Amino acid sequence: EALADQADSKARKKLVAQSYVEKFSELAPRGIGMVFLGGSGTGKTHLACAVLQALMSKVTGLYITCDEMLDRINSTYCKQSQTSTAEIKNLFSTVPLLVLDEIGRTKLTPAAQSTIFKIVDARYSRMLPTIFVSNALEPKQFVEQITPAAWDRIQEVSKLVTFTWKSMRTAPEF
Repeated sequence: EALADQADSKARKKLVAQSYVEKFSELAPRGIGMVFLGGSGTGKTHLACAVLQALMSKVTGLYITCDEMLDRINSTYCKQSQTSTAEIKNLFSTVPLLVLDEIGRTKLTPAAQSTIFKIVDARYSRMLPTIFVSNALEPKQFVEQITPAAWDRIQEVSKLVTFTWKSMRTAPEF
């Protein structure tokens, strides 16, 4: 019976994603996005990328991990950088659809939290949809990673989708 419940839960998550894709033209102008929370290997990234792929004919989108985003921003701080910090932050703040994955994979410094808040706030102000993906198992953990101020904005415009089953990754069979 537990497997049946798990299959039903997975099917409901897929339906949420499909509904988001179908209604994207009415949701996007309001900045409506999603937050996918759950353990490793539960299909969060797979589903977020499937949404992005399905919408590519309608909208420009970008997938990036949180660490990669912060690394790109930090790389602009050296004198040899050919891109300004403002240009990179602007990219993440203005892309029509952003999938930001692996939030909190590493402990975020106060400076990193501040950077994320500024991007979240800019996207919120512009009403641009974002799909946030985190291995946080509950909203409280996610809030601790991104700060209450960022969460306040995110929760207003995002559907929370939790992935509660165990990892689906298994070793290959030979």
